[in-house]
Amino acid sequence: MPAGANPVSIKWPNDILIAGKKCCGILLEGEGLPDGHHALVIGCGINVALAPDHGLYPVTSLQAEGAAVSPDELFAHLFRSMAEALNVWNRGDGIAEIIAQWRSAAGGIGQKITVNLPDRSLSGRFKA
Repeated sequence: MPAGANPVSIKWPNDILIAGKKCCGILLEGEGLPDGHHALVIGCGINVALAPDHGLYPVTSLQAEGAAVSPDELFAHLFRSMAEALNVWNRGDGIAEIIAQWRSAAGGIGQKITVNLPDRSLSGRFKA
């Protein structure tokens, strides 16, 4: 991280935080296919220049955090990064390295978390 840069972390299960403020959300959808394979769709939303006026907790944008990047440049970087991650993943053979990378960026390990389901809430401690 460059000197003076704010810390970036992953808030379980799917948010990217900069100095504790949400800048990105990630969604995963998986489905079993009739032929026995599995499909996974990954989507993300990144606050590049603007951030919503409100959220469940504070929000920010890349621009507000001092990053000068265009959406095209950001997409090109994400494309390269995703290709690298898929190469490490290697059809599941690289899961240990993926988990290690995730743990190194995970925020809130050891803290209390709550999962809100349609019919109830579950609370516990975030253990990685």
